[in-house]
Amino acid sequence: MALGRAQSQRGFQDPRDILGDRLREGSLYRLLADHGQAMFGDGYFADLYSGSVKGQPTVAARIVATVMVLQAFEGLSDREACDRLEADLRWQAAAGVDAGHRAFHPTVLVGMRNKLRASARPRRLFEDTKGRPSERCDEEPGPGAGCHRGL
Repeated sequence: MALGRAQSQRGFQDPRDILGDRLREGSLYRLLADHGQAMFGDGYFADLYSGSVKGQPTVAARIVATVMVLQAFEGLSDREACDRLEADLRWQAAAGVDAGHRAFHPTVLVGMRNKLRASARPRRLFEDTKGRPSERCDEEPGPGAGCHRGL
């Protein structure tokens, strides 16, 4: 199985370009769009697969990590989170993918949660995003809306 890697070259359908200033400064989506690759590099989950004969999944760590963080932030099911990755430009910008990106199957999230639970750092996603910035405000109503300290 091939190792998933994040794209380093943006296409013509970059959701950041499409959104422009609607990808608001201070939002979690903007934070992940600006710093997602540094926060969740290609080797971010490597320790979870060190004993695996199948290797790492083909989905880039940044994409899976971003979806898991935004899923918790918005209070979504696995299927809803994967649907958002396909349909929401903010999610696509945050994940560093082109507009129209096809999401992975929701069972990828189930498998990743199981691997994380069994790891030495099961809450790494939230520990590593907490405090970047220390306070963030979401401009949209709904689950998780308002100002938060970390996640």
